[in-house]
This record gives sequence, structure tokens and C-alpha cells, in this order.
Amino acid sequence: MVTQRKNYNKWWYWAVGLVVIVLLVVGGVAIWKNNSREPEKGEVETSKAAEKENAKVEKTEETKPEESVADKVVEEKKVPQYEGNDPNTAEELTGVITYAGVVGDKLMIRVNIDQFLDTGTCELGLRQQGMNIYNTSARIISNVSTATCEGFDVPLSSVGSGSAHIIVTVQSGGKTGTIEGEATI
Repeated sequence: MVTQRKNYNKWWYWAVGLVVIVLLVVGGVAIWKNNSREPEKGEVETSKAAEKENAKVEKTEETKPEESVADKVVEEKKVPQYEGNDPNTAEELTGVITYAGVVGDKLMIRVNIDQFLDTGTCELGLRQQGMNIYNTSARIISNVSTATCEGFDVPLSSVGSGSAHIIVTVQSGGKTGTIEGEATI
């Protein structure tokens, strides 16, 4: 019986040793695969952009040795917020009708203006078959970088049914603009 006990202890050590070896091999393979994998497209673009930025910084260091570290940090953070012209410098006001639909017993019309405006008015005109069927006005409400018309809630009893052409004339600070759209009543 003493012999069986010794064999049992030997197998126990072998089993634990084998489990440790398997775990080490699996961990090594996982680390090797992670280091040798192909970078994804987004990672490649990010690393290329970082390399270009580093090249720019090195080039400025070579050409302008009198710059301080603080100047370099400020220079790197200059990023354009958008592409295109600044809508606030345009000669006429522009925008879009963001919603025009029937809700309950009202035709709701919402307008967003591309420019930042503090004050002004929005004149709404509805036309059916070339004839004016409804007119009203609302004030302009400023947002962070744009503006909106206060909103138009037109009673359905005033406009009837069918298709209507929407014309919103925006006026503020000596500038005007016309925003047009369609609504089904």
C-alpha cells in the first residue's frame, strides 16, 4: 500500500507541472499574437497623423530655436472647427425648416437659422395654389452659435388642408434672408 501512495504523489506533481506549462504557453502565444497583429485602418491613420505632427514639431524646432515650449503647445492646438466660410459673415441670412407637420389641430413649423443673431423677426407666409392663405411673425431666439425662429403653431382651421408652400423671411441687423419649404396639411 505504501507504493500506491508514492505513485499518487508523483502524478499530482506532474499534473500541476503540466498545467503551469500549458498556462505559460497560452500566455506567451497571446502576447506574441497581440504584438504581431496588423494595426486596424483607424490606428494606421492615427499613427501616420502623429508621425506628421511629430515631424512638424521637429521641423519647427530646427528652424526656430528661440521658441519656448509654451509656444509649441499653443501652436499644436490650433485646429479649424469646420471647413468652409463663416456663415456669420455672409451677406444674407440662411437657414432650414427643421420641422413642418401636423400635430393635433395645429400645423407646427420650426426653423433653424445658420447665423448667430441676438434679435430680429421671422415672417411666415403660407401659400396654396399661388395664393397667400396665412401670415404671422415670431421673434428670433439666439442659441450658442446659431439662432431659431420662436416657432409657428398655425391652427388648422386657418389654413384648410392639402399641400402648402412655406416662406419664412428672416430679418436681423440690416440683413435679410428667405427660407422655403413644403408642408402637407
